[in-house]
Amino acid sequence: MNDTDKNPCRLFEIEQYICEIEDKNNSRVRCYPLPRIFRICQGRPAVEVTALAEINPKTGELNVPDNLTEILPKGRAWGGFASAPKYPGKDL
Repeated sequence: MNDTDKNPCRLFEIEQYICEIEDKNNSRVRCYPLPRIFRICQGRPAVEVTALAEINPKTGELNVPDNLTEILPKGRAWGGFASAPKYPGKDL
C-alpha cells in the first residue's frame, strides 16, 4: 500500500494578495501575499485549513495536524442543498 492509498486527500496552496493604499496622494498601492491552504479529498468539497497549518518561514515546509478529519466541522457539498432557504416577506 502506498501513501496515496493511506491518505486519499491532498493539500493545495493558492496565493492571494491583500492590498492597501500606501500613499493616497501618489495613488501608491502596496500588496502582500496571503497564502491559503486547502485540503481536497476525492468526492468531497475542498476545505480551507490555513488556520490549522504551520508554515516554516525559512524552509517553506508545511505541517498540518494528522487528525484533520476530527478537527474539521462536518459539511456538505453545495450540490447537496435542494434549494435556498425561504424567508417569509423577503425578496432575495
